[in-house]
Amino acid sequence: MAASVASMEIERRVEGKGEDAEVYHVHKIKLWDKNAALEKICKHLGLYEKDNNQKPLTVVISPRDANL
Repeated sequence: MAASVASMEIERRVEGKGEDAEVYHVHKIKLWDKNAALEKICKHLGLYEKDNNQKPLTVVISPRDANL
């Protein structure tokens, strides 16, 4: 989970003056962009090439495997 965090920021806010002042802490957490990561891995694997010569997937199940 820690790897998904891009940045963290903690901001201290004070509302009011004197003894009546209240202190708030605002936590901002920014995560990495998942869509950009998926697009980069697809480009790396060559899934966006125009002629990437992809062949249809053929699955053969033997009678022995069908009983499982």
